[in-house]
Amino acid sequence: MIKLFFILLKILTVVRLISYQLSFTQTIPTSFYDYKIKKYLHFFGKDWENKSNIFQIRFDNNLLNDTINTKRSNIINQSSFHSYNDKKSISHFSKMLFKNKVYIYLNAKIVNDISVFDNYTGLPRNKRRFGYYSGETDLSGIGFENEDFIIQFGRGRESLGTGQDMNLLINSNSVSYDYGLFGINYNNIRLRYFHGFLENINSVNRYINGRSIEYSNKKSAIISLSEVVIYSGINRPLDIAYLNPIATHLEIELNNRQNVLGLSDANAVWQISHDWMINNNLRASHNFFIDELVIDNEERKTNKSHGLAFSSMYSYSSVYNKIKLTIFSKHKYIGTHAFRHGNGMNNFVSRDKVLGSKLGSDAQSIRLGVNLINEAGNLISLDLGFNKLGEASIINNKYSAYEDHFKKTFPSGEITKFYDFNFNLVYFIANKVSFDTEIKFDSRNHNEEKFMDKILFNLSYLW
Repeated sequence: MIKLFFILLKILTVVRLISYQLSFTQTIPTSFYDYKIKKYLHFFGKDWENKSNIFQIRFDNNLLNDTINTKRSNIINQSSFHSYNDKKSISHFSKMLFKNKVYIYLNAKIVNDISVFDNYTGLPRNKRRFGYYSGETDLSGIGFENEDFIIQFGRGRESLGTGQDMNLLINSNSVSYDYGLFGINYNNIRLRYFHGFLENINSVNRYINGRSIEYSNKKSAIISLSEVVIYSGINRPLDIAYLNPIATHLEIELNNRQNVLGLSDANAVWQISHDWMINNNLRASHNFFIDELVIDNEERKTNKSHGLAFSSMYSYSSVYNKIKLTIFSKHKYIGTHAFRHGNGMNNFVSRDKVLGSKLGSDAQSIRLGVNLINEAGNLISLDLGFNKLGEASIINNKYSAYEDHFKKTFPSGEITKFYDFNFNLVYFIANKVSFDTEIKFDSRNHNEEKFMDKILFNLSYLW
């Protein structure tokens, strides 16, 4: 298996020979060191001129080289070997930049167990090759980006919201999907639009569409407003009405401008996000999500409830003996009816997995944690969560419609209380060679024979 890993490295060297130069633009996979270090350095006020609530963290090695002694050089390719228990995978990421503006990228995986990644959706095959029986392209595409404009087509995922793993609506760890996007940067204003295809279920085509606007002072404060729509229909084609980046779902639906008329074939939600670096040490982040807002007196008389969600994070960061330390607390409240629709095909799920928070809906969580970064750039992150999950959570029945929208106890029905623990260590064995281990524990899975829910080892080579 290790032999196969190095054979693949030799083959992929060809890719490097045709690369023109390093890309500082394309979105970083969440498992990469670059993604994690930039996310952690945001707690210290670093890179806030590029930080955003409406698009993901992107490559920029200048930040890494100027901030900590990582000894990182140009990253063109990264190959990784992942293992936990008897589950293994090999992945490779490549990116190339042409004439400083046009980029292409690819992130492919093969696995011997389709449960090795939480967001893996490749299908198993009957035959195995070198012990592996499934593979998928997680990320791929082509794009153009400069300081003012971006356009990109390919496969990946969008993320809306702020804070460390606080996303409610859609997040960077969801399953991937095919989509196009474009964005505009004008002084302190950023605009973002994307439109994609999620899946086909029994001839029902499911699509995702989003638009966002954001203001950033590029120093300490960011505020954004986003709308995301899931629409569907039997053999429904791409809806041209939703191609308009300035349009809104309510105007389209209420004025019958969509290609399937009525109020049952699309579901829109809205989110406001705010991130504030109060001073050099303190940071406050908030996301507020509206799925259904009961305003009319007639609706109130029927005891109809709102569909709301909220997340917040407060952190303190400082440097002690050349070690960057961040202590944080996080809270999530996700309403009982959030992410569901009267038509289950419009729920915020794809390929039988949720698109937003891993808790789904009908949930409440409090987390405490700490991040550590030493002078060499090695990372340690750990956090502990205390959770309540109601029986109406969307993770229990992802494609079912809500039965009603009336007020209920929260969380609803039989409540599951559990705690979970996450530990992550990234250590550089040598220049460009890193060892990444994650330990995850969930009390719902605890028994005498299985104490840890998951122990993942990841060996990466940057070249």
